Amino acid sequence: MPYSESFAEGVIRKKAPDLPGAHIAALAAIWDEVVHRIVQGMLALDESEDRELHVNMRAEMSLDIAKMLMFFTEGVVEKRVGNRDLHLIGPEVERSECFGPAGVQMIETTARNFYEGYWRKRMEERWLPKSRKALEREIAPPTPTKLSVRPVRDKHYHQSLVQATHRFDRSTLVYPIIFTYRQFLELSLKYLIATFGYTVGVEANWSTHSLSELWKRFVDVLDGYGVSDPGGADAVVAEIVAEFAKVDPNSFAFRYPVDRKGVAIPLSQEQLDLVVLADVMTAAENYFTGCDGYLDSLQSAGP
Repeated sequence: MPYSESFAEGVIRKKAPDLPGAHIAALAAIWDEVVHRIVQGMLALDESEDRELHVNMRAEMSLDIAKMLMFFTEGVVEKRVGNRDLHLIGPEVERSECFGPAGVQMIETTARNFYEGYWRKRMEERWLPKSRKALEREIAPPTPTKLSVRPVRDKHYHQSLVQATHRFDRSTLVYPIIFTYRQFLELSLKYLIATFGYTVGVEANWSTHSLSELWKRFVDVLDGYGVSDPGGADAVVAEIVAEFAKVDPNSFAFRYPVDRKGVAIPLSQEQLDLVVLADVMTAAENYFTGCDGYLDSLQSAGP
């Protein structure tokens, strides 16, 4: 079976590409354990609260934990390495420092701070309200309504950003704007597939960056729930996804404005109306938000 390095190993390898593999693995094992203890400590604090959560929250909460593991890992590695040379950090000494009295205190403090500053707020502001609604829908299922692409209403933050680029060089800022829009499409599809797909036998795919593949899976999710589309919303969003997939198949085209030699990377389109694009993406956001609520009602209602 092929070896798959941990996230900590990847972070260390970027910092010191010439560091021997055994040394990388030894340090990564220590810092991975630090991260594990932080997350376990945070979840232990949460378990002390008497809450009733709907099973549908499991996928979304798991995704948050996965993001936290990446966030904590980068933070722990940065904190522990500091200005030191990785070649001179001995695993035995590092382990004793990380899990000695001072290290354990740091882990416990980090777990408590993150629980109080993020996890508890996330629980109270999102997961508990969604759980209550899901439990209520199981008792009295609502009448399903069709999905639609709603018109743009208020100005969103990305529209303000787009309009603000009049003051800067749009030829450069267009790259992060389009890249972020593409990431939004990819993550929205991955979230919806992971959250609602397992109920209808569609597996999540976190490894692909292909928008075409993710859209096919999402359509399978909609088909699995028997969702109809009389208003044509699915077809509209499918065209948006297809256009992004065409110009940026694997999420690389707009990461940087220049290549490693400093040469500008040509855009596939010579002219882009960013304000119109912002309106299009707001409509896509409305669609995905509607899908989240609609599929949640169908999933909560059960067979």
